[in-house]
Amino acid sequence: MSHDNIIIVLALINIQLLIATSTIIYNYLSGSENVLKLLVLIIHKTIEVMGRV
Repeated sequence: MSHDNIIIVLALINIQLLIATSTIIYNYLSGSENVLKLLVLIIHKTIEVMGRV
């Protein structure tokens, strides 16, 4: 594995952790509609970032 691949894998793990925590926080704070909007936003951003890599 090259150095770049390791960085990408770590970034993916961080993104997944961020999604998990933000989902839990949003579930706790508000209704489920907001969670769906947030997840869609995060997924779009993730795809954008992946497109650049």
